[in-house]
Amino acid sequence: MKTASLPACLNVWGTPDFAQVLKKEIGQLAPDSLPLEQAATPGCYISPQPVTVMFIDARDEGHCLRITLGVFFTEIVVNCGCGVDPVEQHAQCHMQLELDKRTAEAHFHVVDD
Repeated sequence: MKTASLPACLNVWGTPDFAQVLKKEIGQLAPDSLPLEQAATPGCYISPQPVTVMFIDARDEGHCLRITLGVFFTEIVVNCGCGVDPVEQHAQCHMQLELDKRTAEAHFHVVDD
């Protein structure tokens, strides 16, 4: 399980700025901070390019916030046999984020569409 700290979005929970701050804060994380390898096409590698995040939903569950996200990233295809190797391609997945309201620790999970 991949984790990160997201204190800025926790500080604006319940305000109109929440989604924007969340997207910005996650977008600043290194792609290897997220479990993107679980969503990548088999045989592909995750590009170090920044991810783009789409906010879908958030629920307050007492001790944590449960947030659903769309995550857009770039994967690298090697040995594709297309003459231009390696090739970058766009990919996406849905993630669930559990954000601990006491510590701002975020746990990311890839979810099936």
